[in-house]
Formats: sequence, structure tokens, C-alpha cells
Amino acid sequence: MNAEKTQMIEYIIRRIRKPGVKIDESTPLFSSGLVDSLALADVLVKLEDLTHTRIPPGMVQPQDLETVDIMFATVERVGKPAK
Repeated sequence: MNAEKTQMIEYIIRRIRKPGVKIDESTPLFSSGLVDSLALADVLVKLEDLTHTRIPPGMVQPQDLETVDIMFATVERVGKPAK
């Protein structure tokens, strides 16, 4: 696992604020209820910060952020270099 994925996992765990929760790059986040739709914007901003990209909001659905692996695949698919 790369450093950016590790940082994203740590960010999500802090955001969840549930003691003892463990996630990895393939843990379902939205469908499991660990992360709700209100956190979508925060997760997206953190993803952009970590990857130095801009992700057009209209190009992303909750399923595009379901796992950390899928998040980074979404960056590859729709991300634009940050200016």
C-alpha cells in the first residue's frame, strides 16, 4: 500500500470517530454505513489534496468512493492535475 492510501485510511478512521474501527484499502465505506453521504465532500477534498488533482464533482458518485482502492482508481479515471 502506498503512502497516499495509508494517509487516506488514517483520515477516514479519524473522520469516523468510532473506537476500534479498522479499515483497509478494500473496506466498503458507504454501503457499510461507516461513512455517510455528508462526508462525501470531505473525503473528496482529502483525496484531491493527497493526489494533487482536481476531481470534477459531477464526475463522482458515492460508489466511486466506496473503498480506498476505488477512490484512487477514480482519480486515475477522472482526475485532472491541480494547478
